[in-house]
Amino acid sequence: MEVSIKETTSLWSTRGVVHIEGITYDDEVVYVEIDARQLLNDIPSMYAMSKQAIKEEDQYMYEQGLEFVKKLQNDLKQRED
Repeated sequence: MEVSIKETTSLWSTRGVVHIEGITYDDEVVYVEIDARQLLNDIPSMYAMSKQAIKEEDQYMYEQGLEFVKKLQNDLKQRED
């Protein structure tokens, strides 16, 4: 089963398990249980992947901003002509 969580709404733990409740991109509530030891072992990789994903998102947003500025400049230039 594959699920994409947009937002975590609740986190808690019980003996050996981390529980995550979240909302998907379709606004459905989902519940996930993860082995606590496995999750702890994955934290270094998750940290590195999260940093990379944020960097890629920031780059994408920067490029989108540049494209928007170019469109505005073209529109302004066309109005002047």
